[in-house]
Amino acid sequence: KIAFLLCEDLDEVKAAERMMKYWEKKQELFGPSVFHRDVSFRDIEEQSYLLENSFIRVMPGTDNHGRVVITISPDLRIDNIMTERGIAQIIWFV
Repeated sequence: KIAFLLCEDLDEVKAAERMMKYWEKKQELFGPSVFHRDVSFRDIEEQSYLLENSFIRVMPGTDNHGRVVITISPDLRIDNIMTERGIAQIIWFV
């Protein structure tokens, strides 16, 4: 994909390495059933409380470079049910 090339200043080797890490992490977070398709809300339903409680929020608009802004409010965390993996899944999804 062109995005991987652009991230690595058109260095094909680095872009290929980045792409492999992307796919490995996606499989680690979501399993093989999601590997071949985009992640959907159904795939993160178990973690939806992180969005519902505003622990993780997608801010309206973008920053000066056109990127989405995501905020995490640690004071709203739910220690007994929140996992690192769950947080990573939500961030991947948004």
